[in-house]
Amino acid sequence: MNTAEYIASGILEQYVSGTATPQEMREVECMSHIYPEIKLEIVVMQNALETMAMAEAKMPPAFLKNKILGTLNELKNEQAAEISKETTQKGNNVLGTELPDAHIKQASAKVFNLSYIHLKVAASILLLISAGLGVYSIATNSKLNNASTQLSNARNEIKNKEQIIAAKGEQLAVVSNLNFKPVLMKGIETKSPESEATIYWNKTSKEVYISIANLPKPAEDKQYQLWAIADGKPVDMGMIDPKNLAASFQKMKTIGNAQAFAITLEKKGGVPSPTMTEMYVMGGV
Repeated sequence: MNTAEYIASGILEQYVSGTATPQEMREVECMSHIYPEIKLEIVVMQNALETMAMAEAKMPPAFLKNKILGTLNELKNEQAAEISKETTQKGNNVLGTELPDAHIKQASAKVFNLSYIHLKVAASILLLISAGLGVYSIATNSKLNNASTQLSNARNEIKNKEQIIAAKGEQLAVVSNLNFKPVLMKGIETKSPESEATIYWNKTSKEVYISIANLPKPAEDKQYQLWAIADGKPVDMGMIDPKNLAASFQKMKTIGNAQAFAITLEKKGGVPSPTMTEMYVMGGV
């Protein structure tokens, strides 16, 4: 298994952020036990998410505390009023006198009312805390999802930079290698005088690289094609990748014998023989 491709697939980000399906979660856990590099990647992601979450962490909003205190004060006032009323009704009773059944029932009702008030207080506090934590949880989950997306984007950016660095390293190795002969191709005056490209050709290994300095951007259905002129006949050397055409460095097909190189603009995918009226650059060996 190619663990690098598995890591780059994005499944680990979904696992760490909790957005993966139960089957995917089990799969990742299984893979992490088999491949140490996957386990290490998960730990790195978890630490990164934890760091981001801590950096962005916020306390529950201040209004939650005020609502809880306000509810407690209201219930406290209700209880005080109830007790004051009860005391007034019993004001004429003598201490030590046995209470009538009516007073016993009233006292029982009082105990029930107080218990109800206490339950009401507890329920209100739990409701407010639950609401506050719900808002906090939603915000936290949103930040974790954003952090996961940022981590994925950062990973892709790092991968792209690594590819660029690798390509630049390959270009430097070719250009500095004395076995590669540079062949400068100048723009055709009647077609594109400002165009320019360079061929790096190793006659021993037959390897050919092309460096584009300047070529006009082709239409969507068009693509540049490289040709070698060998014994007076054009030989297809491959299609030039249209991405980053202004500063591209690309390996082409191999050839052991050539007197010149040229680039023509052809239909996308290439043609078996060059369109001479669409030649943009050419250079002799």
